[in-house]
Amino acid sequence: MDIGNRVRDARAFYSSLRDARAFCGSLKDARAFCGSLRDARAFYSSLRDARAFYSSLRDARAFYSSLRDARAFCGSLRDARAFYGSLRDARAFYGSLRDARAFCSSLRDARAFDNFGSTTSRI
Repeated sequence: MDIGNRVRDARAFYSSLRDARAFCGSLKDARAFCGSLRDARAFYSSLRDARAFYSSLRDARAFYSSLRDARAFCGSLRDARAFYGSLRDARAFYGSLRDARAFCSSLRDARAFDNFGSTTSRI
C-alpha cells in the first residue's frame, strides 16, 4: 500500500505542477494583457495628441484667415487713400476751372474795356 500512496502522491504532485504551470501561463497572459492595456493607453494618448495637433491646425487656419482679413482691410485702406487722392485731384481740377473762369471773365472785361476805349476815341 505504501507504493500506492506514493504513486497517488506523485500523481498529485505532478498534477499540482501542471496547475502551477497553468498558473504561470495565466500570469504570462495577465502580463501580456497588462502590456496591451499599456499599449491601449499609449494609443489613447497619441489620439489626444492628434486631437491637440488638429486643434492647433484649426487655430492656425483661423489665424491665417484673420491675416487674410487684415490684408483685405489694408487693401481697402489703400483704396480709400486712392479715393481721397482722386478727391484732392478733383478739388484741384475744380480750382483750375474757377481760375479759368476768372481768366475768361478778365478777358471779357479786357475786351469790354478795349471796346470802350475804341468807342471813346471815335467820339
